[in-house]
Amino acid sequence: MFYIEKVVKFRYAELRQEEVTNLRDLEKQVGNDFIVVKYNGNYNKTENHFRFDVKNYHVVKLDLSHANLSKIPDTIFKFPHLQELYLFTNKIEKVPDSIGNLLSLKHLHLSHNKLKSMPESIKTLTSLEQLDLDRNQFESFPYSVCFLKNLRILYGSGGKEGVSNHFKTLPETFGNLKKLEWLIMSKVGLEALPESFGNLKALRILNLKNNNLTSLPESFGNLSSLEECNLWNNNLSSLPESFGNLESLKTLNLWENSIKSIPDSFARLSPLLNLRINHKRIPNVAEGVRKTFPYCSAFRKKKVYRLD
Repeated sequence: MFYIEKVVKFRYAELRQEEVTNLRDLEKQVGNDFIVVKYNGNYNKTENHFRFDVKNYHVVKLDLSHANLSKIPDTIFKFPHLQELYLFTNKIEKVPDSIGNLLSLKHLHLSHNKLKSMPESIKTLTSLEQLDLDRNQFESFPYSVCFLKNLRILYGSGGKEGVSNHFKTLPETFGNLKKLEWLIMSKVGLEALPESFGNLKALRILNLKNNNLTSLPESFGNLSSLEECNLWNNNLSSLPESFGNLESLKTLNLWENSIKSIPDSFARLSPLLNLRINHKRIPNVAEGVRKTFPYCSAFRKKKVYRLD
C-alpha cells in the first residue's frame, strides 16, 4: 500500500500539503506573504512579496532578501527539495547547524549580512555549486567552505574597511575546491595565496583586485583553465616563472602594481588578448616577450640617444 501525499493549491501553484504548511509558517515568521515566481516554466511579476519557485509540487527556491532578518527562520530548513536560497541584504549574524539539512541546495546567497563564521555542517552540502559571502564580517576565511567539493562559483569580497570581510591568507585546504571555476575575492586584505592554490585547475575567472598580494606561488602556473585574471591594485613586484604556463589566459589586469620584472616564460602567452600593465618601462624584458607583445610600452627597450 502506497501513501500519496495530498497536493493543494497555494498562491496559484500546486504543492504538497506539508510544504504549504511550512510556507504559511514562514509567512508568519517574516511578516509578509509569498508569491510564486516560477511554476511549471511560467513566470509571475512580483513586487513587495517574498518569492518562491515550484517544481514537481515542491518548493525549489526561496527568496527572503531585503527582509530585515536578524536570523534565518528555522522553517526554511524543512524544505528538503530546496535548491536555491537567497538571503542577501539582511542582518543575519549566524548560520545555524541545520543548514546541513538542505542536501539538495545548489545556490546559497548570503551577501550583505553580519556573518563572522560558517558552521561545520555546511560540509554536508555536497550539491552546493554557488556560494555568495560578499560583504559580511569574516575575520578569516571559513575553513568549512573548503570541503564543498562541487563548488563552482565563490564570492567573498569585502567592502568598507573594518566592517567587512578580511582574509589575510587562505587556508591550505582551499586547494580542495578542485571544481571551482569562478572566484571573486576583492578588497579583503589578502596578503598571500597558499601553494595549494595551484590545485584549482578548473578555475576560469579570478578576481583578486584591491588586495595586498606581494607575490604569487609558483603553483599559480598550474591554473591551466584560467581565462581572466584581475590582480589590479595589489603590491606585486614580479610574477613566478610558471606564469607562462597559463596558456588559456585571454585577459590579464596588472594595473596599479609595482612590476619590476617579467619572466621569460611570459612569451608563451600568445592567446592573451587584453593586457593591462602600468606604462612605466620594465627593465631586462626578454626579446621573446617583446615579440609576443610588441605594443606594450612597458616591455620596450630603453631608447639610447647618441650625441655626435
